[in-house]
Amino acid sequence: MSRRPTLSEMLWPNDPEGFGLGSRMGRNVAVQVLDWVWRGFDSTCEKHLKSVDLSSLTPEQLERNLTELHFLEISLLWARETGGYGSLQPSHESLNGGASLGNGQTSSL
Repeated sequence: MSRRPTLSEMLWPNDPEGFGLGSRMGRNVAVQVLDWVWRGFDSTCEKHLKSVDLSSLTPEQLERNLTELHFLEISLLWARETGGYGSLQPSHESLNGGASLGNGQTSSL
């Protein structure tokens, strides 16, 4: 099978600047996502960690709760910085199939 040209290669066949655009965009997206992850983590620690009762939760439930709080903080950062419109958006893995409630039911948040 031979490789077919991409749309940008067809529209701008002699544009060397455009050839590396996808690679540069990928690196920039990775840096932005990691920035949101770490700032979301810092915000989760500042706002929520003191209120988590470590003694009453199983390790699994503690992980779920902290992950949910972390995802909330990442989503708030994303919304504040993009105005709700961006080329990518946060998506929690449990939202793909619904969050398990532990009683055989799922909840779509």
